[in-house]
Amino acid sequence: MSTQDKPTLAEQLPAKRRVDRSQNKGHALDASILSEGDILRFWSGVAIKQPTECWLWQRAVDTGGYGNFSVRHRNIRAHRISCALKHGPIPAGFMVLHNCDTPACCNPDHVYVGTAKQNMDDQVLRKRQVNVRKTVCIRGHPLTDENITNWPSRPRQRCCPICQKMRTERKRELRVLNRTKTQSQTQ
Repeated sequence: MSTQDKPTLAEQLPAKRRVDRSQNKGHALDASILSEGDILRFWSGVAIKQPTECWLWQRAVDTGGYGNFSVRHRNIRAHRISCALKHGPIPAGFMVLHNCDTPACCNPDHVYVGTAKQNMDDQVLRKRQVNVRKTVCIRGHPLTDENITNWPSRPRQRCCPICQKMRTERKRELRVLNRTKTQSQTQ
């Protein structure tokens, strides 16, 4: 056996495992990476009920309530696996969204592939976004659809008009104070 036929030391060592902290959000996923055993193991972790009901993940979940499933030392969110098995490959840059607003749901009829923008728009529409659910501002002023406005510099963010008025008045006072200081220093 020649030295060219021998594997190098680097080739003999196991490949270094990379910890994927993103839970594969937006990463491409094709169900073909799953073996038959993986698929059976996956569905054994799902409480399958009626087709219209949520099928909840029964194993490990992250802090957001999404199921985690391990395939070859990679954690993949359970609803992504369910979607890939039913609807086909998930392209890179796309997310798997829920129709049912239940993070642990793995019912393939409750999930669909979408963009981050669609996910954010869906959160706002269903009032799942934290700021949309707020009923009072940080200073206790009521927030209703009639009395909130959007920031001029950030059109998708809400602001309390009372607090906005207070900030504007404070900025005016500071400008006047700075002008007064500057004039007294020059004299």
